Amino acid sequence: MTIRLQLKRGLQLIMQQHYDVIIIGAGMVGTTLALALSSKGINVALVEKHPCPEFDPLSPPDIRVSALSQASIRVLKHVKAWSNILAMRACPYDEMAVWEQLSAHELSINNNRLNKTLFSAKQAKLPALGYIIENNIIQQALHLQVPKQATLDLYCPAQIQQFTLEKSNPTVQLNDKTQLTANLLVGADGASSAVRQAANIGITQSDYEQHAFVVTVALQEGPQQHITWQAFTPTGPLAFLPLPRVNGTNYASLVWYNCPDAIEQLKQLSTNQLLHTIQQSFPKELPKLEQIVATGSFPLTKRHAQTYSSHNTVLIGDAAHTINPLAGQGANLGFMDAAVLADIIINEKGNLSTSNIPKMLSTYEKRRRPENTRMMYIMDMFYYLFSNNKAPLKLLRNTGLTLANFARPFHKPVIKYASGLSHQLPDSFQ
Repeated sequence: MTIRLQLKRGLQLIMQQHYDVIIIGAGMVGTTLALALSSKGINVALVEKHPCPEFDPLSPPDIRVSALSQASIRVLKHVKAWSNILAMRACPYDEMAVWEQLSAHELSINNNRLNKTLFSAKQAKLPALGYIIENNIIQQALHLQVPKQATLDLYCPAQIQQFTLEKSNPTVQLNDKTQLTANLLVGADGASSAVRQAANIGITQSDYEQHAFVVTVALQEGPQQHITWQAFTPTGPLAFLPLPRVNGTNYASLVWYNCPDAIEQLKQLSTNQLLHTIQQSFPKELPKLEQIVATGSFPLTKRHAQTYSSHNTVLIGDAAHTINPLAGQGANLGFMDAAVLADIIINEKGNLSTSNIPKMLSTYEKRRRPENTRMMYIMDMFYYLFSNNKAPLKLLRNTGLTLANFARPFHKPVIKYASGLSHQLPDSFQ
């Protein structure tokens, strides 16, 4: 159990509480780690400044969504959040297609693109390749499990006043004068991580020459879509992600990658102009659109922490790395970070002694950095291979896409890698 002490400083009464682990950030990744650890009796404090968003079953899908792999789904099942998600809403996708959108001389036979590679769940004998789910639903589903854990305390909303990381036990002081101490501090607080900055962990960062314009759209009446696709253009991909059917209406998330100036022009269009521009600019595979529901944009930036840990502090998820969102792998990498770190701590029987923590964090980095780096390189390869109009590369990539579609025996290992199933989940998550 946690230890509570009351200390007097002048006339102030300070509540001090000690935990095995403090996790800063109760988003999808941080809460997953908290549930995995507390389910094994490890005392955890979960600190978050923003209240968990509420779910309205009649509202259109939120603009922030994630494409979850089968590996991430297994992690969510382990912490008993997956059934909560399905009780709200999620959209499975059974097929995933990739091709290059050619301005002229489309490569097709009988209206079927030759330069298109199509992956299907059936090829890998999976029930679905993955699920498109709103981030707030994933977070809500995880937070529903928090009160069920006797050794997990959630501080939310909570503003952090100060970190003290020089001592053997990291200290987090909240604005209400509550002091939290722990053997281990985890930063799961996103790309602009305050934990990373407090621990003086540097990052390697590079900006891509593209922004992403995200549009949630309502589709005209028709069957629900269960395919996600990306059409590459010289200025960036055009992506389609199916979303759940809500109150009789089908929805989708569209992502338009382009240079910042072009994205800014799109943002200036009226709703009707934008609807028309999307319908004209996206491939013929785009269903007829009924309505623009919401829009948003963000720059594409790659970040990687120079180390994942410092003393008794460790980073997971976007606090440790952000990648190009081409294949929607950012959230999946974060879930695997949480699973691996939890597995290491659990296998050590929760032994978070000063002498044992450096070995554990070193093991975590050795297991996660190569996988995260490999995915970064793969996304970079796609970005630099397709985001240009150079004739030799154009011939190479379209030949490759055509051949890949007919090389069916190679689809299964590709699907398994993309779904996270080519590498075994940590033992404690089996």
